[in-house]
Amino acid sequence: MLKGKRVILRSMEREDLPVLSAFNNDLEVELASGGDAPIPQSFARLQARYDESLRRGERDGFHFAIEADGKVIGICDLFRFDETAHTCELGIVIGDKDYWGKGYGREAILLLLQYAFQYRNQHKYG
Repeated sequence: MLKGKRVILRSMEREDLPVLSAFNNDLEVELASGGDAPIPQSFARLQARYDESLRRGERDGFHFAIEADGKVIGICDLFRFDETAHTCELGIVIGDKDYWGKGYGREAILLLLQYAFQYRNQHKYG
C-alpha cells in the first residue's frame, strides 16, 4: 500500500469490482482516459477475470485501486515492462467525476512514479 496526503494506492478487492465496472462502462470516463476506443465490459467478465487471477494464486501485479476519502475513485497501473531498458508504461483513470480536476490523479501518479523508480528500478526514458 502506498500512502500520499490524500490518496492511497492499494490492491484491488472483490468489493471494488462494482465501482470499477461502472468506471469501465462510463463513456465520459473512458473518453477522458485517452486510451483505446471505449469497449463495454460486463460485470460478469470483470468478475471472472478477477476470480481467475485469484484461482492461479498470482500476486496483484502492478494494478492499484486509488482510494480517497475511504472510497475507490480510480485505478492506476504499471505495464509493458522492458527489463533491458528498465522502463514501463503508466496508466491512470480517475473514474469518480467528483474528483476530477482537483489534483488526485497527480498525487496518484507521483506515488506510482516514486514506486516505479525507487522500488522497481525503472529508469527515466527520453
